Amino acid sequence: MPIGFTVSRAYLGFDVKYAKRELGLALGIALTPHNKGGHGFDEKFTEDEPLLVVIAANSRRELAGLTAEVQDVIGALPSADRRRIRLDGFVWPSAD
Repeated sequence: MPIGFTVSRAYLGFDVKYAKRELGLALGIALTPHNKGGHGFDEKFTEDEPLLVVIAANSRRELAGLTAEVQDVIGALPSADRRRIRLDGFVWPSAD
């Protein structure tokens, strides 16, 4: 994985509430200026160069469900922050 935050329900016992809290915390840290407790990336994320949230799923159905969960978290953020986040996702290729 590239440098960044990883929130994995696979490692969190598939606890949806906990994973949502972890995602919200990671987004807050990434989008908050250093002098306000974040990592100082605040001004680095813009509408043109957003923070990427990428979902890796095992099936299209799982991708749809995880996308809805992540959209819930992003939707709770202030609109200025929401505009600086891009959500993407993919389904792992099968090992067949």
